[in-house]
Amino acid sequence: MTTVRDQIRKFLRDTGDSVVFGNPGSTELPFFAEWPGELRWVMALQEASAVAMADGFAQASGGPAYVTLHSAAGLGNGLCAVYSAARNFSPVVILAGQQARELLPFDPYLFAQQPTEFPQPYVKWAIEPARAQDVPLAIDRARHIAMQRPAGPVFVSVPMDDWDAATEPVSVRHVGDRFTGDTDELAAAAAKLAAAQRPVLVVGPEVDRDDAWDQTIELAERIGATVWISPHANRIGFPENHRAFRGQLIPARDKVRAALDGADLVLVLGAPVFTYHIVAQGSPLPEGAELIQLSEDPAALARAETGTGIRTCVREGVTALLDRLPPAAGDRPRVEPITHEQPPLTEPPTGEYVLHLLGDILPPDTILVEETPTFREVRNRHLQVRRPHGYYNTGAGGLGWALPASIGIKLAEPNAPVVCLIGDGAMQYSIQALWTAAQSGIALIVIVLDNGGYGAMKDLAAQLGATHPPSFDLPGLDLPGLARSYGCVGIRATTPEQIRQAVSQALAAQTTTVIDVPVAAVTANLY
Repeated sequence: MTTVRDQIRKFLRDTGDSVVFGNPGSTELPFFAEWPGELRWVMALQEASAVAMADGFAQASGGPAYVTLHSAAGLGNGLCAVYSAARNFSPVVILAGQQARELLPFDPYLFAQQPTEFPQPYVKWAIEPARAQDVPLAIDRARHIAMQRPAGPVFVSVPMDDWDAATEPVSVRHVGDRFTGDTDELAAAAAKLAAAQRPVLVVGPEVDRDDAWDQTIELAERIGATVWISPHANRIGFPENHRAFRGQLIPARDKVRAALDGADLVLVLGAPVFTYHIVAQGSPLPEGAELIQLSEDPAALARAETGTGIRTCVREGVTALLDRLPPAAGDRPRVEPITHEQPPLTEPPTGEYVLHLLGDILPPDTILVEETPTFREVRNRHLQVRRPHGYYNTGAGGLGWALPASIGIKLAEPNAPVVCLIGDGAMQYSIQALWTAAQSGIALIVIVLDNGGYGAMKDLAAQLGATHPPSFDLPGLDLPGLARSYGCVGIRATTPEQIRQAVSQALAAQTTTVIDVPVAAVTANLY
C-alpha cells in the first residue's frame, strides 16, 4: 500500500508524463510535499497561462499534459484556456484541489461547489472520486479519456486530505484508438475522386494532428487538386509553399463559395464543414459541386450541412483513398503555383511587409505560434508554414493563449526555433507568462506586431458598420521594458535592418527575446 500522492507521482514517471504545469493554492499543497526531482514543475503566474502552457505542450508532444489549479477560484481563472484546449482537441488532464472532505458539509472557505459541473461543457469527462483511494484510478481513466479520439481536456477534483490516504498501485495500460473508416464508403469516395475533373482539397487541423502531411501531399498531386486550409484552422496540414496551395478559406459562406468556384468535388480532410464567423447567405459550395468529408470527430460529421461524411482517422482514411486511386492524375492540367507581390516598404512598415521580411529571415523549420487576428488572413502569403507541426493558434479565438502556449510548445520541441507572433493587444492578456519563459531558461522568440491597439476590432467595427465604438487604442505600452522586467531580452526594431539584426540575435540567444516591431495602423476589412 502507498499513499495517493506517491502513487500518482509513480504513475506520472511510469507513463513518461514527467512535466506538470500549474498555479497551485492551499488545497493543492499536500500534492507538492517533498516534490521529486525527476518530475519537472513549471510554474505559471496565472491559471489561464498554466492551462495554455499545458495545451501547447500536449499538442506539440502528442500528449497528455497535466496542469494543477486551485479549487474553484483557480479553475475559474483558467476556464478561458480550458475552452481553448477543448476547441484545440488537446489532451490536457486538469487536477484541481478541493477542501478537506470532513469540511465539505459546511461550505468551507476556498471549496468548490459542484466542482464537476463548473468546467462543463468544455471537458470530455469530470469527476470528484467518491473515495480517496479511488483518486489514482480516476486519474488513470482521465488520461485515457483525454487521449481517445477526438482528444480533449478532462477534469479531476481532489480533496486535499486525499493525497495522504493509502491506496493500491495502478498499473500503466495501453489503449489503442486508431481506426479506418468503412471500406465501401472509402472505395466510393475514391471512385468519385478519380472521376472528378476539378477536385479541391480543404485541409483541416486533424491532418497535422494525425501526422498525415505526406499522404495529403501525395493525394493532392495524384488527383491534381488545388488545396485550401479550412477556416480558422488552429493547425496547418499542408505546405504553404506547395504549388497547389491557394490560401485559407474565409469564415463566411459566400467567401467559401467564391474560393471553391469551379470545383466539381470538394474533399474536406479533418475539419468541420465549415467554421463561420460572419453571417452570409447561400450554400458554401458552388453549384454542381459534391462534398466528401473525412474526420475522426463524429460531432463535426453530424453537423455538416451538406455532403457525405466518413468517420476515420485521417491518415488511415487518406491512405485508403490512395490505395484505390490510379497512380497519376492522367490528362488533368498541371496545377500551377500562385504568387504574391512583395508589399511596399512604408514608414512605419505595414504588418504585411514585416511578415514578408520574416518569411525571408526565419529558418524553414521554425515553429510559428500565432495570435495576430489582424494579419492572420495574409500571413500564409508571406510567412509560410513548410513543416508538419509548424503552426499553432487557438481554435477558440480568444486572446491570451499564444504566449503561454508557445512556452509549452518550446518545452516539448527544445531543438526547434519557436516564434510566438503576437499583437500588442493580445500580448497584454498573458504577458506574465514571460516570467515563466525566463525562469525556464528557454530560447523562445516573441515578435510583437505592434499597431498600437486592437486592430482586428477596428477592422470588424468598420466592416459591420459599428460606428464610433469605444477606443481600441493602446497608447503608452513599453513592451521591451516590460519584457526586461520579467527577465527577458527586450528589443524595439523599427527598420528592416533592425528587424533582421534582432531576429538573428534572438536565434542565437539562449534566453527568451521579445522584439517589438511598430507597424502601420491600417484599417481594412478583416475578411
